[in-house]
Amino acid sequence: MKIRYKNSKNIIDYLVMGICYFKNNKKPYYLIEEENEIKWVSEIYIDIEKSKMPFNWSISLGNNSKYDFLCGYYELCNLPEHFEGIISRNKKDLEIFRKRKNELEIWLEKLDYYNKEVTFNDILFKIKF
Repeated sequence: MKIRYKNSKNIIDYLVMGICYFKNNKKPYYLIEEENEIKWVSEIYIDIEKSKMPFNWSISLGNNSKYDFLCGYYELCNLPEHFEGIISRNKKDLEIFRKRKNELEIWLEKLDYYNKEVTFNDILFKIKF
C-alpha cells in the first residue's frame, strides 16, 4: 500500500509497512519510513494512493497493551519485541524493517508490471520474426 503523507514540508508518497489501531484510538495509524526515521502517522495526514495489500501480511488481534489491531509484515505482527524495537531504533529490528520494505517495493513493482494495460501493439512489438 502506498500513501501520500502531507507533512509540514511537502507532500510525498510513502510505502506503508503496517497499519495499527492503538488502544483507545478509533483512527488507524500507518507505519512509514521518512528520511530514515520510522514512525506511525495518523490517517488525518494521508491520502491512500495504492490500496493493494501484500498477500503475506499478518494480522494481530491478540491481547496487547499497546494496540487493538495490527496488520503488517510477519515480524511486526508476531514478535512484540520487534514492534517495540523499530521505534526504539534497535539495529537488528531496523535491518528487518528495511529488508521487508525492500521486498515489498519489489513486489509492488512486479504487481504494477502485471496490472498495466497491454495492447496488441505491445505484444507485436516484442515478437521477433
